[in-house]
Amino acid sequence: MEQQYLIDSDMPSFMNAQEYEYQEVQSDNANVNNDSQFRFELKDTNSLTNLSKAYVEIRLKLENTAGVAYAAGENIALNGSVGTLFSRAVLRLNNMVVESTDQCHVVNSLKPLVLYSKDYSASSSTNELFYLHTGTALDTTLTSHKNFTALDGNAQVAGAILIEEDADYNEGHKRLRDRLVNSTEVSAILPLENVIDFASVDKIITNLNVALELTRSPASYHLFRSGGADGRVNVLRASLWVPRIVAQPELAMELRSAFSSGVVSNFRFKKWNGYLPSAFGGAGTFSTRIATMSERVVGVFVQAKPAAITQEVNSNATSDVLTDLYVRINGKQYPAQAYSNLKQTQGKTRAYLNLLDYQSRGADVNSGIQLSRVGWEGQSVYFVNTEAMMENDSKSPSTVEINCTTDGACQLHCVLVSEKVVSVNYTGQQPQVSTF
Repeated sequence: MEQQYLIDSDMPSFMNAQEYEYQEVQSDNANVNNDSQFRFELKDTNSLTNLSKAYVEIRLKLENTAGVAYAAGENIALNGSVGTLFSRAVLRLNNMVVESTDQCHVVNSLKPLVLYSKDYSASSSTNELFYLHTGTALDTTLTSHKNFTALDGNAQVAGAILIEEDADYNEGHKRLRDRLVNSTEVSAILPLENVIDFASVDKIITNLNVALELTRSPASYHLFRSGGADGRVNVLRASLWVPRIVAQPELAMELRSAFSSGVVSNFRFKKWNGYLPSAFGGAGTFSTRIATMSERVVGVFVQAKPAAITQEVNSNATSDVLTDLYVRINGKQYPAQAYSNLKQTQGKTRAYLNLLDYQSRGADVNSGIQLSRVGWEGQSVYFVNTEAMMENDSKSPSTVEINCTTDGACQLHCVLVSEKVVSVNYTGQQPQVSTF
């Protein structure tokens, strides 16, 4: 089907553009190497563009904290996709903050697990430097399979060599390590919608000054190494690539007519925000509260991570310490019957099924998530559906209370998914931007 040029839901057009090419917006940083923040500003406000097609390009290499390149034999790689390099993302339209994402490194370590299909993971996501971790060990001598000789007396396989899988082998880490080995320079593409949910809406905009700010996350979350010294990600270049749409005359006339008539373009999307509550020091029952804005929370993701994250700890892996879990929003409990027996097969099976039911994928045989039932146990994601949450008519902040029981130390990585609307009103000389 031909590209649709949407302004609002009532006005699709199937006419082709004359050109649909990308322009590079380089960061404002004079020298991006190891800067803590990157800022991009699109000043070509008269053009038609579509942020759902935009992406950030990062050229990087790994080096130790002294700025010295790693040797070829050193076992180190990114601990996630290039999206985990940032802890905060802010989008401004005409100098108004329309969206800010907190703890992007938490969000972008979760999104690939629950949103990417296996086909996407095997192709497009490798351009984001995302490779699914399949183990926790980083021994360079580990291989995907190992040989063992059959026991004497087994007539069926006497004299044969049998092959078995190596449970500790981490294929994702090895593939990513091979791309980054010896401090090789690598370019990675990060779709803008991975850090800014506003960009998940496929609509065109015009006459808007677009500014994007990205803040680096803690270095302890960036790398996963075995032996050697701590390292850093040296960002050599950062660019925002935005499509510029040059429409054929009939399409341009239709679009300009709509904009000049004062069309209101609403961007409704799911907003993802990450939270890092305090670490839990040991076994016990714990409760942590998160105050949100007035938006409606429709889902909560929870992962139990190691109590201390360092570059020698695989922060992709989860700690199997949760025994019970439930969420309260403004006093109401979700799920009605709390997750229990999470260290037993019956508790894990129920939690995994509810994760599959996210976006109705549990009943859809044509799609799925990254994690198999066995793989999920190493990267457990607990999902609590809160779509039944009542509207917050008072427009006051909602309180999300996460309650759990653990039998060991951990910290909770939490992601709240809520509904948000940004409205762009093209009445007058300058578009008016509002958030709801």
